[in-house]
Amino acid sequence: MNYLQKQNRRKELKNMLSNHYSEGTLKITSGEGHLHAKVKAEVFHWLKCNGYDVYSEANLKGYGGRPDIVAIHSNGTGIIVEIHSSETEKQASLKRDKYPKEFYLLEVNAKTFLYDTFAI
Repeated sequence: MNYLQKQNRRKELKNMLSNHYSEGTLKITSGEGHLHAKVKAEVFHWLKCNGYDVYSEANLKGYGGRPDIVAIHSNGTGIIVEIHSSETEKQASLKRDKYPKEFYLLEVNAKTFLYDTFAI
């Protein structure tokens, strides 16, 4: 993919987002448990430090989902991050089905997450 194609791909992915906080702004709500919020902040930080534009709690146009994190890299790669700390497999599956296929889905288990060994 050449530079212009990568930029167009990034624009396409960003246009799928609506009602999001500014890029780089992490939103933590009172409804999130401490472990969930901690891991969310660590993943957010890792993505930001590794060249991704990072959005927190962004709505996805036409899909009804609102993932914990949406990350878009300068190479045109889009990633949706869902952090699981207390959800059942059924709840996780319902979320999984709402996300657009244009994004990779990264599911993070908060109970086993280690920042120092995290990589995409």
